[in-house]
Amino acid sequence: MRNTFCVLALLAGSLTAGEIPVGQTIYVNNAKGNDAFDGLAPEPAADGESGPLASIMQAVKRCGIGARIQIANTGVAYRESVSIEGYRRGRANTPLIIEGNGATVTGLVEAVPDRWTLFKDDIYHFENKLPDGRFGPMPNSNWLGHLKHQGWFTEPQAPEIFFLNGKPGPNVLKLDDIPAGGFCYDTQSSPRRLYFRLPRSAKINDCKLELPLNTGFYVSDDYVTVRNIASKYSQDDGLVPSGTDAGRLAASRPALSRRHRRQHRRIPCVRPLR
Repeated sequence: MRNTFCVLALLAGSLTAGEIPVGQTIYVNNAKGNDAFDGLAPEPAADGESGPLASIMQAVKRCGIGARIQIANTGVAYRESVSIEGYRRGRANTPLIIEGNGATVTGLVEAVPDRWTLFKDDIYHFENKLPDGRFGPMPNSNWLGHLKHQGWFTEPQAPEIFFLNGKPGPNVLKLDDIPAGGFCYDTQSSPRRLYFRLPRSAKINDCKLELPLNTGFYVSDDYVTVRNIASKYSQDDGLVPSGTDAGRLAASRPALSRRHRRQHRRIPCVRPLR
């Protein structure tokens, strides 16, 4: 069963140069779209200018007050961080509406081979060290477990959230137990460090490694409604409603298996309390 969420957050903002007019419908399609298009049509036009945008955030940045953003469910997850904060595209009587149509936003990002450092033998480690020497975010969601302890210390099995060649790899709690093609995440090192053991007879360049490094769907602005969209494998919480009325929001979640719940940070619906 597919789990989705909707958000109703409640503050307020003016149309600037380059924005799409007030109340306009904006289309997003990560299969056919292009962020150079105008976003005003669900299908690309022959003129090479009109058609859907490729990313949700580009639609948020370019839309006017009270816009409706229609996200196409292409069957391929949207690989981006969605942060609706400071745009103020909604008003009390004309909220910004984002229709997900069952689409999914994923936090998975490919960590290319040259981002990994040989630790010993056939084990590599990843710290998300950036070109300027700083360290980028590592998985930090509260479903990893209490941060004063080694990750998911109460779980019998670590969540399978690190991907090898398109599939979640085995994930263990101790480095000594890491299997071929598996992972071990040390949440206590500074910076945090993810270990990966090569599959037998493989080289690091043979491996496509994807990690939850993008945040999920963050809504801080008021008068925003988000419907029928899922968030999974996010770097942080997956869905974060904030803003002035965030304290009046309540979450409900479906009856999921423990394993599914650990792997997917999905919240089906968030509604204002009455």
